[in-house]
Amino acid sequence: MFQPVRTSAALGMVFFVLVSFWPALDDEHSGLANVINADTIEIAGNEYRLYGVDAMEIDQTRHCRDGAA
Repeated sequence: MFQPVRTSAALGMVFFVLVSFWPALDDEHSGLANVINADTIEIAGNEYRLYGVDAMEIDQTRHCRDGAA
């Protein structure tokens, strides 16, 4: 009973992975990379944000629950 559900879930995950990485597979990036900040790099004049990296920006400040900076 659960075999068709597992099969369709597995196929759905494979499809999602292929579709989500498709743009990255099309482009070829070469050259010297300059780091703009913790999650952005520049290659040949084009800026790229790194997928899945969440870092503080240069002008961003940290706020704690207790009010400390």
